[in-house]
Amino acid sequence: MPYDKLVLPSARKPSCAKLVKNMIYVGVVAKLLEIDMAEVEKAIRKQFAKKVKAANLNLAAVQAGFDYAAANCPSAILMSSSAWTRHRQDHY
Repeated sequence: MPYDKLVLPSARKPSCAKLVKNMIYVGVVAKLLEIDMAEVEKAIRKQFAKKVKAANLNLAAVQAGFDYAAANCPSAILMSSSAWTRHRQDHY
């Protein structure tokens, strides 16, 4: 996964890119597990309640990861929510 390539347009500065690179993972996982992006955004906004710019920067990185997964991950690995629920019930 091209993390550097994905994060740079969101970060605008290389120094910021290093700080939010890990958020690409959050977007990919959100897509793979079909987590509603509105819920992800709510959590990030809560975490960065007093830092709007930081929240926006992190959200842009999350969205980049989400979009990349949507466009590039084979549908075979995208687990439906019902399959994920069954998996959790069986294994946890």
